[in-house]
Formats: sequence, structure tokens, C-alpha cells
Amino acid sequence: MKAVFLAAALAIAYLIAITVAFRFLSYETLRARFMLLLFLFTLPAGAAIHYATPDNLGFLPAQWCETGRILDLGAFLFFYSACFFGGILQLYNLADRGFSLRIVIDIDRSPTGSMSTGEIISSYSAGRGIGWMYQKRIDDLIRLRLISVDNDVVSPTASGSRVASRFLWMRRFLQIAAQN
Repeated sequence: MKAVFLAAALAIAYLIAITVAFRFLSYETLRARFMLLLFLFTLPAGAAIHYATPDNLGFLPAQWCETGRILDLGAFLFFYSACFFGGILQLYNLADRGFSLRIVIDIDRSPTGSMSTGEIISSYSAGRGIGWMYQKRIDDLIRLRLISVDNDVVSPTASGSRVASRFLWMRRFLQIAAQN
């Protein structure tokens, strides 16, 4: 149970830290990377806290305590990683990069509370437009060296082809059909 309490406490501390960082620091293009680096920094800090605290945290009943410190540390690292990758990072990605969610936000924030399809296309993401979104994605893929652009012809790089084939295999394995 110590692992669960510490993982929850560290996840809450992480959420507070990342919220403060995003509100006061400028990480417009590297937010996900910053989140991952902060997470990786907190792993050894969390392990040190786990090592430094008593098995019962000073309040847990003995039957809730794991006597194997290595097993409990492993459980802590698992729970904290699950909180980050399965919760915090996914919630951030949904709020920051969720295409459909952004459309709903734009419609809701419009003066009339409704929009035509053309208005959605031109005003996507607070007036930047769908073209901006596509260009931003292309720029990210170029920066990550997954594609190259030569005279308006876009081609995958060798690493881009490897990534694409792996994800295509995963989609087939998971039976995720392509949307028409």
C-alpha cells in the first residue's frame, strides 16, 4: 500500500509542478518532451523518497505493508509510471492536441455558439485555421526527421518508414481498422 500512496502523492506533486511550469514558462513546441523529462527526473526522486520513508508511512496498518522493499519499490515505479503514461500524459495530449476536442471548443467559444463548416476550417484553433494545423504537424514531422519535403513532394525518411511500418503492424495486430 505504501507504493500506491507514494505513487499518488508523487503524481499529484507532478501535476502541480507541470501546471506551474506551463503557466509561467514558455514551452510551446516542446511540452510533451518537457513532461517526459520532468517525469524521468522524478523517478529517482521518487525512489529516494520510497527508500527514505518507513514501510508503513507512519500510519498504515501492518497487514497493508509489503515486507519486500524491492517488490514495493517496483510496485511504486509501476503505479507512478501508469499514472503518468496512462493518465497525466494522455489527458495533456487530449487537451492540447485533440483535433475533435479543439473543434468543439472553437464552436463553443464562437459568439453565436454555432459555426458553419467553412467557419470551422478557417477559425480552427483560435483563428489559426486547419492549414496551420497541418503545417504544424508537417513541421513537427520534419523536425523529428520522419519526413522530408523537396519541391512540395513529401517522402518518409528511413526512420519515418520504420515508424510507419511498426505502427501499421500494431494497428493490424490490434485490429484497428483504417477510418474511411
